[in-house]
Amino acid sequence: MLWLVFVLIRRMVSSSNLLFIMKLFTAITLISILIFSTLSAHEGRWTAARPDGHGPISVMGDHMHAIGEWMVSYRYMTMDMEGLLKGSNSVTASSQLTGMTTMVPTKMTMDMHMFGTMYAISDKWTLMAMLNYLENDMDMIMPMNMSMNMGSSGICDLKVAGLYDLAQWDSGRRMHLNLGLSLPTGSIDEKHTNGNTLGYPMQLGSGTYDFHLTVTYLAQTDYYSYGT
Repeated sequence: MLWLVFVLIRRMVSSSNLLFIMKLFTAITLISILIFSTLSAHEGRWTAARPDGHGPISVMGDHMHAIGEWMVSYRYMTMDMEGLLKGSNSVTASSQLTGMTTMVPTKMTMDMHMFGTMYAISDKWTLMAMLNYLENDMDMIMPMNMSMNMGSSGICDLKVAGLYDLAQWDSGRRMHLNLGLSLPTGSIDEKHTNGNTLGYPMQLGSGTYDFHLTVTYLAQTDYYSYGT
């Protein structure tokens, strides 16, 4: 499946350029949809009964189900971060131990286990829920070349959503709405063994209720499919 994927690597782009890049990506996405739509010669409606009927493993809420259908999923994601940037320049951890800074991170590993389920209560509505289990591990450096390790693990915020079918066309295209809510089930007071509260990157939840609204557009041809 050909998908339009956009990844922002914040440490490689200054904050002043992020807004411009997001606008540029949006424009490219809209233009691509218009171009591909004219090439979407496909008899019949969009169908999930194809190898490309599901999006990439990291894309959530990309498809809907027919009434009565269930889907249970498990996804695994790992991320390894190492090194420091000051602006766009690499710096050593020891050089940042100045002034009020008493600890500097040198490496962080995150492993996430994602459990999800989907159920279609009708041909128009598909319900979805996802709960993640997160494991964080971070190495720190302190003055006098002393080092420290900290970690946290546990359940993250619960995400629930309803997917509503907006439109389907006989040319292999469809569009649906995703109404989601994130519930603050993850801990926000994880502590180190010394009793100090860990920093934001090491916490498991957001501590807030968050509403998510997205629109997904899908299209299939006889040879490929795409979406955004």
